[in-house]
This record gives sequence, structure tokens and C-alpha cells, in this order.
Amino acid sequence: MPLAQANYDVDETAGSVSVTVNRSSSSAGQVSVGYATVDNTAMSGSDYVSSSGTLTLQNGETSKSLNISIDDDAKAEGGEYFTLVLSNPVGVALGSPSQAQITIIDDESCPPGTTDLEVKGPDSYVTRV
Repeated sequence: MPLAQANYDVDETAGSVSVTVNRSSSSAGQVSVGYATVDNTAMSGSDYVSSSGTLTLQNGETSKSLNISIDDDAKAEGGEYFTLVLSNPVGVALGSPSQAQITIIDDESCPPGTTDLEVKGPDSYVTRV
């Protein structure tokens, strides 16, 4: 059971991204596959909502989609990505691609070569936010 594609782009304002898993063999019988999101430059809790579970296709189903929520923050941080990983197939082979990179396209902008900065505490040190 592979993913429909290895790369997805989603606008930060979209609210969610839909990722499709296809059955790679006969549509007979029930099959399932585990899925989980993995942080990379996009972080769960600030850029998207982590998701994991089991996706089950019933007899006759050839594909199914799952939705992952995207958070629209107010930070200019450029494109960021996380990964969706399939695992533990039951009744079917895993297939390729079994991972997808999901890139969140930022809707804020800042001058080239800069990032959002925040001044912290009485010593006025600066951290990237």
C-alpha cells in the first residue's frame, strides 16, 4: 500500500492537507497500514498537529485519504516540512513510496536573509522564533 505521491505542498492557511494511500494489489479483502507524522523543520504543536493511527481499506476500496491539520502561525519562517511514514501493513505489501515529505508554504514574509526575532529578558539576548 503506497502513498499516492512522495511530496505534498500545502499553504499554511489551508487548515489541513489530504494525503492519499492507494491499494497496490487486488481490492478484495480488508487491509490496513499504520501511519505517523515525524517532525523535521516543521514542528508538531506549532506548525501542524501530529497524527498517527491505522488506516483501513475495506473490501472493494482502492484508496483512502487521511487529513492532517496545519496550524497557521503569525511567524515569517519560510517553508517548513514534516514527514508522514507508513508502517506495519496487514494483508498487503507496504509499497513505495512509504514516506511523504509535506511542505508547509508560509504565508508571512520578511526581508530576504532575515527571520523573526524576539528579545528575551533583562540581558536582551535574541532568539529565533
